[in-house]
Amino acid sequence: MTTNEAILLCEVCGGMGVITRAVPIDHPDFGKSFPCPNCNTAALRRRDSIARMSNLEHFQDKTFATFQTELTYLDERQNAALRIALDRALGFAQQPRGWLLFMGNTGTGKTHLAAAIAHEAVARSIRTIFVTAPDFAGSSARHLCAQCGSQLRPAL
Repeated sequence: MTTNEAILLCEVCGGMGVITRAVPIDHPDFGKSFPCPNCNTAALRRRDSIARMSNLEHFQDKTFATFQTELTYLDERQNAALRIALDRALGFAQQPRGWLLFMGNTGTGKTHLAAAIAHEAVARSIRTIFVTAPDFAGSSARHLCAQCGSQLRPAL
């Protein structure tokens, strides 16, 4: 169900996603908002907000379901490495603790798996910002140059 559908469907909260309780003014719940027991509009709005801020809009096709581990142009050892990487990425997505580092040549699926992990985090309403290594390196260099007062110059 999308956020808009939940707003149109809920007769309890009128699409607000929260309700207040009719209690006396001296009750501890007076004036407090609670999640609507009839819908999950607040949760959907939170997930939608996290998705908008995640920077994943250009990586919608990079999911665990679309990651290929049996490529005809790779040998069995390389395909086995892809299966191991997928397994580790799935495990990290389920319990994201610490760090997970992907290393490999260009085109080996590092960004794909990282984006898939980020999609899983967004689906679970975990605040997520996805940045590719080149973008991160570029923004870090710009930040460092701003801190020291120098300018970023192209390499010759």
